[in-house]
Amino acid sequence: MKEKILTVGIDPGAKGAIGIYNKKTKQIDGTFELPKKSGGRKSVEVDGLSVYNLLHQFADIISCVCIESPLYKLGEDGAAVVCERFENFGIIRGAVEVLKVKHFCAVPSVWKKRTGLSSDKNESISLAISMFPEQKHLFPAHKFHDIAEACLLAHYAFLHEDEYGFFGALTPIERTLKPKNQSKLTDDMVKEIERLCREDGFTDKQLAIKYKVSTSVISNILQGRTWKHLGFKS
Repeated sequence: MKEKILTVGIDPGAKGAIGIYNKKTKQIDGTFELPKKSGGRKSVEVDGLSVYNLLHQFADIISCVCIESPLYKLGEDGAAVVCERFENFGIIRGAVEVLKVKHFCAVPSVWKKRTGLSSDKNESISLAISMFPEQKHLFPAHKFHDIAEACLLAHYAFLHEDEYGFFGALTPIERTLKPKNQSKLTDDMVKEIERLCREDGFTDKQLAIKYKVSTSVISNILQGRTWKHLGFKS
């Protein structure tokens, strides 16, 4: 069995995009504009078969897919736009489900808050550039925010894939094993926290989100104030 080294983020926005993150290289392996059907309705309808075919070539090494959930205010966007976005979301999710890969859906207000973003699209571009400076050509200033957000969603999938069951929501047994309050850390988890900070450049905030603890818990670990028996040096 091949090692599952890729996570995928899909932004089904106005233009839409797909980003692929490599968990080994910590880089973006590919970006794609969301395939649309030709002709009719100004080519706004997603081509589900093309989405399936695009991801199918990587399916055996994809560990998780994160799809942004559409969330629009009817008064601001209009009924036609809202219907189109939800229809496209359904097409994308259907294509991913046929692949039989683990996936979950992320509401913008939730994943952006957890990533430290506001609704300003330029913030997404700036964050993507800061996270992947060697690939900043993928995120031209003030353009292609869908691609930037797709890549951020792919990285978000990497950080949070263990929180979800095979088809998205936590299963009943997972809800039992994963209480909503902070998780209890083990020696192995703390060693991994130190390694992710030292080797992969994870921030306190990213580690706190990943392990469901406060940033002060992470800071205390990395500063050697707690878990002293592991001998970490600040």
